[in-house]
Amino acid sequence: MEKRRSVEVKKMAKNVDESKKKGKVRGITLIALVITIIVLLMLVGVTLSTLSGQDGILNKAATAADRTNKEAIKEKAQIQVYGSYNTTGRLDMDDLSTNIKNNFGNELEEEPKYYLQNAEEEKLRGCLKFVVDGYNVRIDGQGNVTLYKDGEDIELPSNPDGTKIGKAGEMIPVIKDQEAKRVYWKEDGTEVEEKKGENEEFDENEWCDYGNNKWANVKLKDESYFVWIPRFAYEKISSIESSQEPGDEVKETIKVKFIGTDVTAENVKQRLGDEYIVHPAFCDESVNVYENGGWNSELPGIWVAKYEMSMQTGENHTETSDAKVGDVTTDTTIKAVSKPNVSSWRWISIGNSYTNGMKYDRSKDSHMMKNSEWGAVAYLTHSKYGRDGKEVSVNQSSNYITGAGRGEGDNAIYNETYAEPNEKQKYNGEIGKLSSSTGNISGIYDLSGGAWERVAAFNNADTNGNESKYGSSFADINKTNTQWATKYSSDNNIPTQEKSKVGDAIWDVYVKSNRGWFNDDAYFVKPDNPFVVRGGHYVDGADTGVFSASNTNRRSKRGWFVPCSLGGCVALISGSRFLTR
Repeated sequence: MEKRRSVEVKKMAKNVDESKKKGKVRGITLIALVITIIVLLMLVGVTLSTLSGQDGILNKAATAADRTNKEAIKEKAQIQVYGSYNTTGRLDMDDLSTNIKNNFGNELEEEPKYYLQNAEEEKLRGCLKFVVDGYNVRIDGQGNVTLYKDGEDIELPSNPDGTKIGKAGEMIPVIKDQEAKRVYWKEDGTEVEEKKGENEEFDENEWCDYGNNKWANVKLKDESYFVWIPRFAYEKISSIESSQEPGDEVKETIKVKFIGTDVTAENVKQRLGDEYIVHPAFCDESVNVYENGGWNSELPGIWVAKYEMSMQTGENHTETSDAKVGDVTTDTTIKAVSKPNVSSWRWISIGNSYTNGMKYDRSKDSHMMKNSEWGAVAYLTHSKYGRDGKEVSVNQSSNYITGAGRGEGDNAIYNETYAEPNEKQKYNGEIGKLSSSTGNISGIYDLSGGAWERVAAFNNADTNGNESKYGSSFADINKTNTQWATKYSSDNNIPTQEKSKVGDAIWDVYVKSNRGWFNDDAYFVKPDNPFVVRGGHYVDGADTGVFSASNTNRRSKRGWFVPCSLGGCVALISGSRFLTR
């Protein structure tokens, strides 16, 4: 057996040898085999890469499918948004949550949840969020739908009205007046003005930072200054009990939260909690006929004259020393302006003050400041964004110089009166700054002292006909509220809560016996004195302050402010102050 196997092996070896000699070997070498295998592997690799690589067919198909699914979720969510607006045109988050539950059903991996404005995660503040197919679906109060996955950075949309929440929580001011120039002041009091198209010197970060008590300022074409009061909600303050003697530190400041126009009087409890009120000055009150001094739309904020208004004839300041000069309306020559270091416009009837406020700039909805708007300024002043509970110093200039501070002396609030301010007492001096709403130049001045500030408010229980005689431009028109003026009803001068309004800085801060916080005057309108004045007079000392309120019948040494609408609404100040949009 062994012998036979040996013979067969020898034959095979002989055949191989003969085949080599004849060149007839048909097998492959080991090297060729290896090369063949490598080539095959490369081909397989290319095929796998095409199918499953980062840019492979399979991955692209998965990405396309995911994008399609994401867009389908977003579109479905957007449809729920469209079906969740109420009759006033606002997005109702309760209805939206119900619609999402009904239409997404079992697809929901996490049911809709509303996050308050103070939510820890910034991108969820004031938003509704739910989860579908691994996506967080975020819907803000403006109806913007954003999808993202956990850990993914997203760019949040701006609100349609142009407002955004800044890092300090403030509403970025809305400026629609292309000729308005932004301004701020350096530590030494030097003013820095924006130069359109060449802003090398203008520092964007210095213009405003409400978290550090820097309020936004603009200068208009007539060189009047206005200050932005952002829309806010405030915590109910009726529980703060203190007589607030002059110069006292307040036990509690007024707690304020800056908000967007999506937070309204109707949903504020849901959005911020039961203790918060959206200040009426920013609210759309057209439905309830402007009961608390609101507007005809939701306002992102108001621009308020920085100083009491003063008279300017041509390009020159005019001293209004009597009614012959002061009790006039503006025209192409006589102008109302808001500037520092000049005497305020006085000796003007409240009716003419109102007319001048309206005439200041109708394109900006300018008007004489309402009581509600005064209240908004007062509350922001008393918050951590203003004086943080400290009383504003009194403007004690007997010449009614705008932006001036208290008399020199040991008392931080008021001392002896004086005529012309020295360098320290001017608006940019170390004493003058303390008469602003912020304690620095960025704030609003002349809120305490100077001339009494008229506001567009009246008592419909007038018995002497003073409304018709001196306020017919606004107070005698059907004796009702308008978006420009507010009606009160009182048959005596006791400022009970029933006879004042929410947010007007009388209702909330009244203590007793015609006294408000800081011992400020708290007299309400009465039949023979149907008009409201605020802020006190330079000679009134302890009775003077941002919470001071009294009554008057017509004219005298009263000033006025104006709010305007460069983006929000504008109020003018000084005997009357102007507001503008």
